[in-house]
Amino acid sequence: MIKFCCCWTSFLAIFMEQEPDDSMVSSEQERHTEEEMVSLSSILPDELVTKILISLPVKSICRFKVVSRPWQSLLSSSHFAITFSLSNTRSLFLQNNQMFFASAENINNPSSYTKTAFQHQDLTSMACHNGIACCLVKSIIQDGYFRRDSFFTVGNPLAQKQFMGLPRLAFGVQKIFGFYFNPIDKKFKILVGTRKNCSCLIFDSSIGRWRRPRNQPNFRIHTPWFMVCVGFTCYVLCNGENERHLLALDMETEEWEIILTPTRLNDKDCSYRIHERDSCLCLIQVGPHSQEQAHAWLLTEGKKWVEVMNADLTSLLFKKLGRLGVYDFFASANLFIGDILLIHIQNRRPVNFLSNTSVGITYNTNNARLSEVIEDPNMSCVFLNRSSLFTAEKKNGEIHIG
Repeated sequence: MIKFCCCWTSFLAIFMEQEPDDSMVSSEQERHTEEEMVSLSSILPDELVTKILISLPVKSICRFKVVSRPWQSLLSSSHFAITFSLSNTRSLFLQNNQMFFASAENINNPSSYTKTAFQHQDLTSMACHNGIACCLVKSIIQDGYFRRDSFFTVGNPLAQKQFMGLPRLAFGVQKIFGFYFNPIDKKFKILVGTRKNCSCLIFDSSIGRWRRPRNQPNFRIHTPWFMVCVGFTCYVLCNGENERHLLALDMETEEWEIILTPTRLNDKDCSYRIHERDSCLCLIQVGPHSQEQAHAWLLTEGKKWVEVMNADLTSLLFKKLGRLGVYDFFASANLFIGDILLIHIQNRRPVNFLSNTSVGITYNTNNARLSEVIEDPNMSCVFLNRSSLFTAEKKNGEIHIG
């Protein structure tokens, strides 16, 4: 059985290298290939077939859908989609205006970063949810004069080379935005803060245009620091009138709520970050300066915070960075994935042999060790991305995901 599984996996690998052409979809070859697939699937247990297939790249799985009708049914099932998504979690981020992804164990190794198929020279910021990414592209176009010409584009970062663009914006938006994709009805929404009156707008794919939220918050959102969607909720870490708030917007009902946090968010010597972890909202605090404490909490059901990390990084960071002559720095968290906390270090006083004003380093909560310093990480928009088999396409001028 082991020998047969190896042969079958080899067959898949060979097929993965082939580009689909007319001969692949001819009725005779389709019939012959279908018989082979049915025969193979009848020998191996369904659990083993699924286990083998979920280890393949998104592009290969999309290609296998045309191999046979039984496989098209299997690979299009909600059960397989959920299993594949839960088994393929990576960090997705921007670096020098290019999009990359990396596994948790390789987040501190830039040589292992992999570029996504989709790239754009004017890629500014990004958000992702349920395996679909939304990017903000800002261009300066010379047309007798310089002007800003921005637009959003949507697609699967692991399967699509070309994303689908929305109409160009007729209003100014802030760099940080929220993106929500519902895999059940395959609709998406984009939440942005506008530069006018600190108000919010939503792009609703079900109607194909921008509109105001059905309910506006009772306060102004001056500067959103982070936005991330978890489940049906978009969380916004932002500045309010006098202090920072953590807000929650139900993306279905569009009801706003202020979320009480386990720590105050107003310490200027601390950094704060929110992202998804274990299908929950994760709040990370690093600092204050010179007392580098790292805390992380998960917002569980019932809106209760559970602390999942409490680490004293003071001596570790000063010892590691001190070897490079770095003693005046500001530490902030980018992502907490698996056992790895990715930390961004802003060097306030650059030294000659450390060419960059910012470096990266990771902390392993399992063994309480720091990695070597990562020079020039220049990471932004770091998100946890669950792989998806959905792709975006345009039909009659509107974007559809399926």
